[in-house]
Amino acid sequence: MKKNINFLKYSLQSLTSKTFVLAVMLLLSLPTLSHAATYMYVNNMNSLQTIEADNSTMAMLRASNIAFHSGVILLSSPYQVGMDTSLFRTMINNLSVDTNNTSAVVKWDTTINTSASIYYSTNPLVLTEATNGSSINISGAKLIANSDLRTSHFVNLTELQQNSTYYYVIDVKDGFGNESITWPSSFKTK
Repeated sequence: MKKNINFLKYSLQSLTSKTFVLAVMLLLSLPTLSHAATYMYVNNMNSLQTIEADNSTMAMLRASNIAFHSGVILLSSPYQVGMDTSLFRTMINNLSVDTNNTSAVVKWDTTINTSASIYYSTNPLVLTEATNGSSINISGAKLIANSDLRTSHFVNLTELQQNSTYYYVIDVKDGFGNESITWPSSFKTK
């Protein structure tokens, strides 16, 4: 360490005054140079906030008034060329249900490639919170729409009761295991 300090002293002494001023300015600016990334989180007032940090752990520690179930999500990084959409939960949209007397075709799209299942029942569905790394628990019959990853999904529900209300939930998982579900909805057969 002492050799490095002596070398630095010697190097600074050998510089011209103009170069010395530039070297000092550079040294003073080094602490402000950072590899920090920008993270976003939800605070206790349910508003989105951003924070600069070197990693997600530091962002969590520095985030003021972070909401109880909130985490941080990477928005931008000095090493990032483009936004990685795998960091975001998928959105389920364009949901439609076509029914007849004893069947229903349910179609939907997702914003990223996912596998998909539907849970359905003539009784209102019960959803319980996930525990110990398991996925969410949903009552009702489960039908796998597709196990491969895709953005366009459909399922044909057959052998349904005529003139009956069915409750359903769509459950999708991306390639990283992130899970999204719809709010419980219903349809009626004819």
